[in-house]
Amino acid sequence: MPFPDVESLGYEEWLDNQIPNKSCIFSLFDKPRMYDIVGSRSCPYQCTFCYHHSPLYRQRFVKNIFLELREVVKKHKINLLLFYDECLAIDKKRLKDICEGLKQLQGEIGWELKWIPNLRVDLVTDEILPMLKESNCAMIGYGFESYSASVLKSMNKGIIPQQIDTAIKKTLSAGIGLMGNFILGDIAETNETASTTLDYWDKCEDQISLDFVRPYPNSKLYQYCLKEGIIKDKLKFMKDIIKEDDFAINMTKMSDSDFNKLKSRVQKSISKHRKIAKNLSIKKISKGIYDITVKCPFCKGIITYGNCHIPNNYNYSFTARCRKCPKRFYIASSLRKLALRNYKIGKYIKNSSKRIFYLIKEKSI
Repeated sequence: MPFPDVESLGYEEWLDNQIPNKSCIFSLFDKPRMYDIVGSRSCPYQCTFCYHHSPLYRQRFVKNIFLELREVVKKHKINLLLFYDECLAIDKKRLKDICEGLKQLQGEIGWELKWIPNLRVDLVTDEILPMLKESNCAMIGYGFESYSASVLKSMNKGIIPQQIDTAIKKTLSAGIGLMGNFILGDIAETNETASTTLDYWDKCEDQISLDFVRPYPNSKLYQYCLKEGIIKDKLKFMKDIIKEDDFAINMTKMSDSDFNKLKSRVQKSISKHRKIAKNLSIKKISKGIYDITVKCPFCKGIITYGNCHIPNNYNYSFTARCRKCPKRFYIASSLRKLALRNYKIGKYIKNSSKRIFYLIKEKSI
C-alpha cells in the first residue's frame, strides 16, 4: 500500500500554522511540526470501554515504517512524531529496532526530533525506559484508567494498581513525561473505589488527567447501557450527548445523588491540584502572537514559549510541558488562573463565552 498522500490534504499549510499553545504535546517546540504514524492495528487486549475489539492484532514491518518516516520527516522538516499504536512495547525486539531507527534518523537530519509512544504499564521495564530516553522520547502515553483493583478487573485491563505506581515513578525518574487518564464511572465503580483512585490521583501532581469513562459506540460498556436502558435514544446520544466536555453518564449501581456528588468531587479535586506556572513576562510579537516567559512550578526553570497565538492576552490558558523537566502545568492569565482554581467560576466564564459566541453568530446571520 502507498504511504498517506498528506500533500493533498494541505499538510504543509497545516504544519506552518501549528502553535505551541495548542496542547502540551505541541508546547515542546515554538514551531511544532508533528506527524502521526500508525505502526500497528487493533490491540490484543479486550478492555470493556474500547470501541474496537478485532481479535486480529497486526504490525507493520519496522523497515516499512522508516521508509515512510524518512520520506516525510526530511521533506516536511518534522520535529515531533506521535505513534498511534495502542501498545508499542508488546514486542521488545521490535521496540528496540524502532528506537535504534529513530536515533539513526536523528543523525541524518539537522534538527531535533522528539517522539511519543503509547505503552501498557505492565510492559514497562528498567531496560525499556533508558532505551526510550536515548532515542529522544519526550512523553509516554499510558492507559491507567483506575487505581482500584476491582474496577481494573471489571474493565478487563489485565493490570494491577502496583504496576501503575511503578510505571509512573520509573517514567518520571527516567526524565520522560507522562500522559494518561484515570476514568471514573465504570460499572463496578462505588464511592469506595472512586475514593481509592482519587486519593492516589491527589498525589500525582496533576500529571495525569481525570475524567469519566465514556460508553463509546461498539464498546462493551455501550452495549451494557443499551441493554439496561441507560441509553434510550442512540441517535441523540451519538449526535449530542457524548460530545459534551463535562459528559458523565451513571452506569454504576450508585444512586444519581451519589454519582453527582462524585462529579462535584472530581471537579473540586482538579481545581485544587492544578499546577499553574508563574508568569514572568508576556511580550507581543505581532497581532495576536506573543512570547510568554514562565517559571516551572516543579523544577523552577525559566522557559519562554514563543509563537503563542492569543486573541485576548487578559483571558487565556493552556497546558504546557516544561522543556527542562518532564512535567506538565498550566500557563494562564490572571483571570483564567481564578477560573482554573475555582471550577464554578470557570464553568460560568465558559458558558458565558459560549452564549456570547452564539449571539455574535446569530447577529451575523
